Amino acid sequence: APTPDRVIGLFDDVIVLAKDSARTGRLAYYGSIEDARRFFQREKMAQIVKSVNRKEEGGDGLADEFVMKYGEVAQHG
Repeated sequence: APTPDRVIGLFDDVIVLAKDSARTGRLAYYGSIEDARRFFQREKMAQIVKSVNRKEEGGDGLADEFVMKYGEVAQHG
């Protein structure tokens, strides 16, 4: 299966959905790939995905944090 970083060059924008403590399919980010790297403070898309995945899935468990952060960023433009 292709990794996120092998196919990211095909896209202009990226959507990151996450499962936070409330529910699945929460919007954690939408925008350009370069802005996503700055927003998540991670260089590779695989690292971004890992950041929002739950700890029991081998991730960093930061979905709640990024969903809230993106909500604030989106609200204030």
